[in-house]
Amino acid sequence: MKQIGYLLMAIISLMPLNISARNKIIPAENLPQSAKAFIAENYKGQKILRIEKDWNSYDCILSNGTKIEFTKKGVWEEVEHNLTDAIVPKAIQNYVKTNFPNNAIEKIEKERYGYDIELTNDISMKFNKQGTFIRMKD
Repeated sequence: MKQIGYLLMAIISLMPLNISARNKIIPAENLPQSAKAFIAENYKGQKILRIEKDWNSYDCILSNGTKIEFTKKGVWEEVEHNLTDAIVPKAIQNYVKTNFPNNAIEKIEKERYGYDIELTNDISMKFNKQGTFIRMKD
C-alpha cells in the first residue's frame, strides 16, 4: 500500500514538468503558411520575435508588441495590441466608434458564437458573427 502512495506522489510531483514541456519555442519558418500570410498582410515590416507552440496553437509576439494566437492550422484566434482595421469586422468598429469614441479596441478574440473584444478602458463586450452587439462581458 505504501508503494502505491509513493508512486502517486511521484506522478503528481512530475505533472507540472509534463505540462510545461508541452510548450516549446519554435523558429518562424515552422509557423503554418496561413499564419505567415496573415502576419505579412496585416503587419507589414514587423518581425516575429517569438513563437511558442503547444499541442493545438501557436502564440506569436511581433516586434511592435502585437500578440497573435493561431490555431494549429494557422488561423488567427486572438489578437492583442495594435489591431488593424482588416482584422476587426466593420460592424464592430462602427459600434465602438459610435458608443465609445474615446477608446480603441485593444484585443479581439474569435469564439464559436462570434467575437469577444476588450477596449483600452478595460470594457469587454461580446458580438455575434455578423458583428452585432450582444452584451457587456463580466
